[in-house]
Amino acid sequence: CIMDVGLPPALQLAIRETFDTAVCAHGRWSRPDGSRAYAGSNASEYFAELTMWYFGTHGEFVDRVSCTPPPGPGGLAAYDPEGFALLAAIYSGTHPALADADPPSTRLPPP
Repeated sequence: CIMDVGLPPALQLAIRETFDTAVCAHGRWSRPDGSRAYAGSNASEYFAELTMWYFGTHGEFVDRVSCTPPPGPGGLAAYDPEGFALLAAIYSGTHPALADADPPSTRLPPP
């Protein structure tokens, strides 16, 4: 997953902590029978699955019959507000851990 190679370590830690809070502490991404949707598998899949919701589609539903959470960012924000807030900060470039990231490389002009 890009989380493990493309994000700064401090941001990877923030994703892991948010995963622990959402999945382990609050029981989100868990079905009534105790099994977990794919987003509840591990922090890398949590980031990947929530990214799909954030950008307007969805990953694996917790409840396929009722389509929980509903597709799209609104469904994500309602179901997992901490996860939504984290992704909003990451994709808007405002998460504090991004301040420590390497600056973008200089692009060479075309030949």
